[in-house]
Amino acid sequence: MTASQRIIQLARRLAKGSDEILLLSTPSVFYYAIRNKLTNGIRYIGDKTVVTEFLCNMAGNGTKCDFMTDVVSERSYAGVVVIDPPWYEEFLFSFMWLAATSCRIGGHVILSFPPEGTRPGIRSEWLRFKNWADQLGMSQIIHEEGQLTYDAPFFEVNALSAEGINITRDWRKGDICVFKKLYDVNLPRPQIKNSSTWDEVQMGPVRLKIREPASTEKHEIDPRLSPIVPGEILPSVSRRDPRREIANVWTSGNRIFSCSCPDILAHVILAHRNGEPAAKEIEFLINRGLSPQERVAVEESELQVKNIKEKEARELSLLVHGQNAI
Repeated sequence: MTASQRIIQLARRLAKGSDEILLLSTPSVFYYAIRNKLTNGIRYIGDKTVVTEFLCNMAGNGTKCDFMTDVVSERSYAGVVVIDPPWYEEFLFSFMWLAATSCRIGGHVILSFPPEGTRPGIRSEWLRFKNWADQLGMSQIIHEEGQLTYDAPFFEVNALSAEGINITRDWRKGDICVFKKLYDVNLPRPQIKNSSTWDEVQMGPVRLKIREPASTEKHEIDPRLSPIVPGEILPSVSRRDPRREIANVWTSGNRIFSCSCPDILAHVILAHRNGEPAAKEIEFLINRGLSPQERVAVEESELQVKNIKEKEARELSLLVHGQNAI
């Protein structure tokens, strides 16, 4: 039984009568429900990415939001809320707050939690998380270790492969946890540290995140990508890796680059995706002609974008068919 199938079955079992099941940032679970025609009584809210847009279009319903700042509902209503936040404390705390405020009294919240061995101090993190849930009026009723098998994400497979570690897609397992809401509370939302804003663009199956520049003033147009690490792929998924701070372009295959004109790069990608000459698109954008040096830079950037798309599409295909990505 897949993790998505198990979660849907558990949610259905916990739901009472006409209870709504609310899925918050659980694209795999929603995709499973769509494919198996199980979306009746299910509401999906995803983050502001092309994946959410694809799922919402596929299902004919669903919405997007910023889970760190937006309010899902003005009232508590769902009988079951399913969350799958990134496995870091600030996200786990914030998502649990959101789930608690979106769940009716007597309803349930289902989530996955990182198992023992994920990182040092994970047991202490669990105790802090459980204490936070208690403060939100939530009581733990189920905690089963290692019961949710995940498909390893593409970026993680590539990162480990770049480090010389080959894995199967189902190597990661999470704990399944269920909390019951006992009463309403009025606690402030946990604050997430300020972070840079990233925009997401897609080319076929490949996604790229581009950090918004501090300034859009351009003296010279140069959207070429400079690899930050040999081989382009960051051989780490740790948030403490200092190389992360240098990157302002990040691919779904964990390739990281620096770019002096990331906003211009976004238009190069869009032009490539639409089959249009990038130079013409950029000249229209900046309302002037490109210098010979700038035109070369744009054309080289366009070639880099094409090569990334081809490499990551090939790696994804190998991964889906059960082979190593690299």
